[in-house]
Amino acid sequence: LQYEAGASYEHTWFRVEATGFFNDYSNLVGQSGMSGGATAANANLQFNTGSANITGLELLGTVQAALPWGLTVPVNIAYTFTDARFVEPTENADPLYGGAEEGDYIPYLPMHQAMISLGLNHQDFDLTLAGKYQDAMRDTPGQGPIEDVLTTDAHFVLDLAGTYRLSQNLAVYGKIDNVTREKYIVSHRPYGIRPGKPMRIFVGLKVEM
Repeated sequence: LQYEAGASYEHTWFRVEATGFFNDYSNLVGQSGMSGGATAANANLQFNTGSANITGLELLGTVQAALPWGLTVPVNIAYTFTDARFVEPTENADPLYGGAEEGDYIPYLPMHQAMISLGLNHQDFDLTLAGKYQDAMRDTPGQGPIEDVLTTDAHFVLDLAGTYRLSQNLAVYGKIDNVTREKYIVSHRPYGIRPGKPMRIFVGLKVEM
C-alpha cells in the first residue's frame, strides 16, 4: 500500500511544494545477484524479505528571477527525507537484505538527499551549476550508530552545463561533471569499493531540424 499527501503554493515568480509519503510493503522481494555480493550458487534467486515500511518527506522550491538585458536566474532547491525499515526479521541468504532484525534500516537507501541548481538564461545561451548532496548509506541492515558500520560516503557533487546558440538550428554545448573532483565511495558491492563519478568534460553540437 502507498499513501501520499502534499500541498503546493505558486506565485508569479516562485513555487513551493511539500509531499509526505508512506509505503507499506507486506512482502518485500529481494533479487540476489553477483552484483550485490551473492555467491554463484545463490545468484539470480529471489528471496522473501517480509514486511517493510518507508516513510518520507519531499520539499521543493523554485524561484525565477528576472534581470535586465533579457536575463533570468532560475533557482531550484529540493530535499528528500527517507526512513526505510524492516518490520520483521529476515531469515534468508540474500547478501543485501538477509539477517535483518525488526527495526533495522534498509541498506542502500539514503536518509537525506538534497539538490540545488542555479542558472543564468538568455535567448542566446544558458548556464547551469547544479549540486547534489547524498547522505551515507549502510551496506547491510542495522540500526546502531551509522558511524560504527560499513557505509558509503556522504558526498556533495557539483556539475556545470551550458549551451550557446550559434543560429536558430545550431548550438554548441558543454558539460563538466564533478567540477571539484570530489572523491567518494558509492558502494561496497560487488566485492569491494566502487567510486563515484570522476571529473568528465563533454563538448558537442546540437542540430535542430
